[in-house]
Amino acid sequence: MRGARHIISLGEGTLLIPLFLTMIACLILGMGIPSVPAYMIVAALAVPTLIKLGVPMMSAHLFALYFALISVITPPVALAAYAAASIADSNMLRTGLTAFRLGIVAYVVPYMFVYSPALLLMGSWRNVAVSTFTAFLGATSLAAGMEKYFLRETRIQETAAFVAGGLLLIFPGIQTDGLGILFLGLGLLSQLIGVRKDAG
Repeated sequence: MRGARHIISLGEGTLLIPLFLTMIACLILGMGIPSVPAYMIVAALAVPTLIKLGVPMMSAHLFALYFALISVITPPVALAAYAAASIADSNMLRTGLTAFRLGIVAYVVPYMFVYSPALLLMGSWRNVAVSTFTAFLGATSLAAGMEKYFLRETRIQETAAFVAGGLLLIFPGIQTDGLGILFLGLGLLSQLIGVRKDAG
């Protein structure tokens, strides 16, 4: 209970800190115990606190569940990646880091559930459609930036544009969406010019 009060006090200024602490708790528990018990523990201890801070119930539960599940690809105890490494006879640490890099967008999705409940079909159909579209663009842009590949291998400025555009598109708001589309468009335009040069 004392920990919950501390989290609530931290959440008075910004919701990001309680969400981050809940994420850490889910990931640590998920590294040591199966995902479902990890979610159940966090759902009993931390989720009610998030709800008190104004997070919709479905968003709070999915936030905890999502991080409990992706803890299996989170180093240093990436159980699923290490199991795959033993099957493939590959380096365990390298496989775990690769799994983390490939799934980096999954660490942002739970925050999208909280900051944009329309992704969970909450709100008008217009808000749901717009949020789904911008979230799709944001996830695609962020994945391209983290993988350093879209239509071709990205250069430094293209990677920065894709990552910035993805992060801006993920968080709701007309201004952030506009800037995100701008950065994504600049990165895509540079990619198209590069592809044309390669073809010529």
